[in-house]
Amino acid sequence: MFDFSIIKALLFDLGGVVIEINFQRVFNSWSKYSHLNPNQIRQLFYFDKPYQQHELGKIESNNYYEHVRSTLDLDASNSEIELGWNKIFTGEINPVVKRIGDIKNKINCYAFTNTNEAHQNTWEKAYPNISLLFNKVFSSWKLGYRKPDPTAFEAVLNLMNLNAKEVLFFDDTEENVTTARSLGIQATLVKHALHVTSILDQLEES
Repeated sequence: MFDFSIIKALLFDLGGVVIEINFQRVFNSWSKYSHLNPNQIRQLFYFDKPYQQHELGKIESNNYYEHVRSTLDLDASNSEIELGWNKIFTGEINPVVKRIGDIKNKINCYAFTNTNEAHQNTWEKAYPNISLLFNKVFSSWKLGYRKPDPTAFEAVLNLMNLNAKEVLFFDDTEENVTTARSLGIQATLVKHALHVTSILDQLEES
């Protein structure tokens, strides 16, 4: 499936691959400030244009929180909205974190995540060892591009100074994997931690 002989770097998504996330925790928190219950909030919450602009660094967090407040009819301050927003993280995905830690001295490891400033600040503080796993973390809000935009992948490849076929990419979103493959990146759709660790074992044994 993969040509391990030409791989020069590993590229990992973070949420759902390296760090466990759970949007339900966010909705549960926000429901305290709304007449809507968590399930109703989930139905009204979309990865809409303001959400994407927030991840692209085009709007500040406070502007995004105002959009959330209006959309979900929350009686909450920006700090209360942000507190709930940052509850999305539930912990490191330990088998993957450990395996990357084992292999990072043998091959360059990078991360590429669609995220916003508030979330990045949160996971960097909560899981300080994550950043140490990677040569660099490429974040959409700093990069100005987000997956699955092909331009985002091309920008990351340029920053890594690698050809597409020399990169093995791990992501839990099918659309991101499809775009990566269309550009020639060796990519796999992550469904569970064992999937990642198994491929890394195969790579190391090749």
